[in-house]
Order: sequence, then structure tokens, then C-alpha cells
Amino acid sequence: MQKLYRFWQKDLLNKLIILVLLLIVIALVADLVFIMARKSSAERLLADLFPTPTLPLSVVQTQNAATAEYESAMATASVPPTMTTMHFDIKPASPTPTAPLDTSTPTATIIGQIPTVSPTATTPTPTLQGGTPFPLACLPKTPVTMGTVVDVIDGITVKVLVDDLVYTVRYIGLDLPENESISQAAAAVNGNMVYLKEVSLVGEGVDKDSMGRLLRYVILGDKLVNLELLQQGLVTIDRTAAGLSCDQDFQQAEDTARAAQLGIWKIATALPGP
Repeated sequence: MQKLYRFWQKDLLNKLIILVLLLIVIALVADLVFIMARKSSAERLLADLFPTPTLPLSVVQTQNAATAEYESAMATASVPPTMTTMHFDIKPASPTPTAPLDTSTPTATIIGQIPTVSPTATTPTPTLQGGTPFPLACLPKTPVTMGTVVDVIDGITVKVLVDDLVYTVRYIGLDLPENESISQAAAAVNGNMVYLKEVSLVGEGVDKDSMGRLLRYVILGDKLVNLELLQQGLVTIDRTAAGLSCDQDFQQAEDTARAAQLGIWKIATALPGP
């Protein structure tokens, strides 16, 4: 302290240096207080400061397993969730079709006395693990990761357990509306759909956002959760994520919700004009 005091008394330049350093420290402290104040919980602050994977499974079980339902589900799990990387199960064309041919309305061309028949072939569709078909044909042909949702952050963000690590996942192509009541409804519907459920994750383009969250299509059974939330008017399309393979389907879902005045679109219609 004595050395600092002598440095302060030496001349005007030293005083200016110490004042600038003090201002920088005060600005950093104020910024940290502002960040902590605007977060809805310490959980969101941790998700911002530490990119995925955020926490080991043991910590998530301690912090987020507050309900008996979750503890019971994890205690009775016979096989822990694992990461399964796979590609679309598309069978190559074969001279002998495996699917039955639709010969009910064949077309025939008569050449002399010998007719030639052109049957309608069945096009194979991509499938998930267990043979479940993809809910949308537009989904990209990228590897599929299986995991279990262990926490729901908001309407478009969840935490997924994959190989004993918990990853923060944001639904690709979606954005939350600014209306607080709709955002809360989106979180509730999202939780009812995916909490403690096994989901399939499909990526496209950019792997993570600026906060380190994985950007994924989230598939539950035969439903694309991203699309379900759009159809109910609980979320909107992320206009910064243009160029996705399912852009057209997302736009159609949003237009349908707007026409039916569902969710945020009902509120937007009720607002007075300029």
C-alpha cells in the first residue's frame, strides 16, 4: 500500500493511471452484476459461461433431479443412454424389388402380340433406430445421435444426456417470441413433450451457436419437436438460420399458425394498429 501511495503522489500521470485502472475494475464488476441480475437463474448463467458439455451427470442429478419422478426413472433404467451414430437406412436399388409391386393399374404397350408391363416401384424412405420413419422428408442425411432429455431450460433449449455427459441443445431454426406468457407456454409444452424422453438429434450446417449450445433437429418418436412448436404458434422462425433444408416446411407451419391465430399470432392480431 505504501508503494502504491508513493506512486500516487509522484506526479499527475501516475494519478491518471491509477484512476483508469479503478474505472476498468468498476466497469467489470458492474457488468458481472448486470449479467447475474438479468439471468432468470444461476443455471442459465452457468450455461452461458461454460460451453457444452456443461456438467457431468453426477452434478446434474444433484441439481436438477428434484422430483421423485426423475429419481425413479433414473434408478430403474436398465441400460444407461448411449450415443448411437448412424446414417439413413436407405437400401440401394435392386433388380428384384423387395416391396410388393402395385400391379392394380399397369400400363401395357402392345408390340405385336407381346405386352410389356411397367409396374410402380416403391421408393424406400429413411428411418431412425428401430425402423421408425423420419417425420419429414426434408431432414438432412447426417448422423443421428440418441440421448435422454434430463432438463428443460425454455421453449427451445433442453439438456440431453449422451454417454454420461449432459449437452445443452437448442432447437435449430427456432426463436422464442418476446412475449413472456407465450415463452412460458412454450417451455411448458416443450417439457410435456420431451422431459425424460429419449430423443434423436440431427444436425445441419453450423454445429453450435455463439453460446456453445448444440444446434439440432429434435425428434421424438414420429414427431419433429421443432415443427410441433411452430404449428402451435409458441415459437417463431429464426431468421438468422436461413438455408436449412426444412425452411419450406417451417415456413408453412408458421403460416398455418398465423392463419389460425394460435399462440403469439393471436396476441399479435389483438394488438392495436399504428
